[in-house]
Amino acid sequence: MAVFRASIILFFFLLLTLPLMPIQALLIALRVDAARYVPHWYHKLVCRLMGVRVHLSGATVADGPMLLVSNHISWVDIPVLASIAPLSFVAKREVSTWPFVSSLAKLQRTIFIDRTRRAAVTDAALSITANATPTQTTAAASKIQRRTKPTAKS
Repeated sequence: MAVFRASIILFFFLLLTLPLMPIQALLIALRVDAARYVPHWYHKLVCRLMGVRVHLSGATVADGPMLLVSNHISWVDIPVLASIAPLSFVAKREVSTWPFVSSLAKLQRTIFIDRTRRAAVTDAALSITANATPTQTTAAASKIQRRTKPTAKS
């Protein structure tokens, strides 16, 4: 039964994801503001599809850029964090070479960091600053306790 349920979720995930990928790529290429909100909406749907309910304690900053730091625990963290606010992620450079995942990350406007180069941190900080809009949020993985806890539906 678990394999069947996982197959159904994967089917609907692909049914949602594949048509949205070229649309998001076009929005990014046209530099349309909607390119920030489509991934946010998409991740809300992915959380719902996976049966994850997100409970947020407090509120995100609405009037300026914000850096959201979380303890990266699983792949579920990505849709959970992105469902909270329109945001971009900071990820290790290797993610940019992973099949399919790299495409999704780039469409989310992920900033990739080469962790073997110290200067990469400065480059990433400049990239975050340059890409930030008044309501832009950037998520970074760290060893700080996560404040958003997903709970699976029964």
